[in-house]
Amino acid sequence: MLSQELLDSVRFRAEDARTRTDLLNNVGAGSKLIARATLEQIKTAENELGFPLPRDLVDLYLKIANGGFGPGCGIIGISNGWTDDQGATLVSLYLECLERRKQSDPDWRWPVRLLPFCYLGCASYSCIDCDSESARVVATD
Repeated sequence: MLSQELLDSVRFRAEDARTRTDLLNNVGAGSKLIARATLEQIKTAENELGFPLPRDLVDLYLKIANGGFGPGCGIIGISNGWTDDQGATLVSLYLECLERRKQSDPDWRWPVRLLPFCYLGCASYSCIDCDSESARVVATD
């Protein structure tokens, strides 16, 4: 669980459109912070994914916003939240990664429970390994 001090720090940065993400042009100065996610949206996302979201990510969705803030272009939201540049939500992006092998690339192997959660731009993402107890973060490109 994230400390109150860390949540306050993230909230402070997220509330200012100039510092909301590392790549300002993706959110735009003057834009409003996306509304927080609800517990119902969290539960729906977890059901669609087939596994629970890491507690720290849930805290960010419930206490800061449903994506659109943080490193790179920002954390990807769940339903009705911020999307990547292709319109993908957290759930749709993960499911797309799993399905790619079946559709177009038989050699593609996306690890189960490796959840792309932060869009860094140019098809690069930070991902959470939801199979690791520590929910370690890895980068993909």
